[in-house]
Amino acid sequence: ETPKSKNYNDRFNALFANYSDKYTESINKNFNLNNKASSSPSKTLSPEESFKLYQEAAEQGSFIAQNNLGVYYRDGIIVEKNLDEAFKYFKLSAEKNYAPAQYNLGLLYYNNKNLSEAAKYFNLAANNGDSRALVYLGFIAYNMKNYPTAAFLYRQAAEANNPEGMNNLASLYVSGQGVPKNLSEAFALYSKAAELGLSAAMFNLGEAYNNGFGTVKDKAKALDWYKKAAAQGYKPAEDAIKKLTQ
Repeated sequence: ETPKSKNYNDRFNALFANYSDKYTESINKNFNLNNKASSSPSKTLSPEESFKLYQEAAEQGSFIAQNNLGVYYRDGIIVEKNLDEAFKYFKLSAEKNYAPAQYNLGLLYYNNKNLSEAAKYFNLAANNGDSRALVYLGFIAYNMKNYPTAAFLYRQAAEANNPEGMNNLASLYVSGQGVPKNLSEAFALYSKAAELGLSAAMFNLGEAYNNGFGTVKDKAKALDWYKKAAAQGYKPAEDAIKKLTQ
């Protein structure tokens, strides 16, 4: 239920308590814009109307609205893509200790090759429970060839049910980097990540079945997983299907 408070943080915290980067799922949700409201009909907002509401709320200091505006500017939704504006809104929100904004700000720094600032904000987000940040901290550690730390971070993400963490930890079990080589453990992690819908893990599970690592060879199951990955646009899976069906 939407609170009757006029405070935008209160309203947006209630409306978007479980907000994630899947912002398109929330754009057209029903919002009750009337503070009298429990008996008033709700209104479905267009993206344009949502953007205006986010602007109003952001001006009132809502950290969730500020983060959402950052997503609009980062991805060019409704407005022209503007990374400077995205940075501004993510930073405003991140400074209020909002984990999704800390993650998004870290991602901007990461994509701009500023790894020290990226790590700073990923660490803040991770400490606030955002498992995606753990994955990126793992990337940074891996690229620095600190494999034990990468494995630790991926494991933390995997334990938070993050499929990318599972997939990346599995790959370390395949290569023996940072952890003892263990194909059975890799297969189990690829399986779980694939079931959670990660296309890279679907492909890797197909590879496991195709090559018989961590499991018995099964070309039919390999093809099935390749097809699932390909259906999500994962190009290596398309190539694997061609090779397997020649």
